[in-house]
Amino acid sequence: MKGFYPATFTAKILKSTAVQVPEKDFLAVYKEAGETGLVDVELDGKATPVLIHNMQKNFRGAILHADFFQVNLKEKVKTMVPLEVIGEPKRCWIKSES
Repeated sequence: MKGFYPATFTAKILKSTAVQVPEKDFLAVYKEAGETGLVDVELDGKATPVLIHNMQKNFRGAILHADFFQVNLKEKVKTMVPLEVIGEPKRCWIKSES
């Protein structure tokens, strides 16, 4: 369906559920939260905290599919956090007096 992304909602105690997310809304949320920020997804009228767990993209980088993984806020979660190094470290030059 044009304007929507197919996605899967996954939880530990429930079976996976296929959903569709509006492209415009998803892109805005993903831009802010990325794959490491918690996002509230409304499913069946109930807000649920999730991570955008896995995204499939085509060779041009366009999103094809996303997975939402339900997070239990009382349990620890392990996730990969991307680091981006910007610039170069400051260098300190000490002049010796001769």
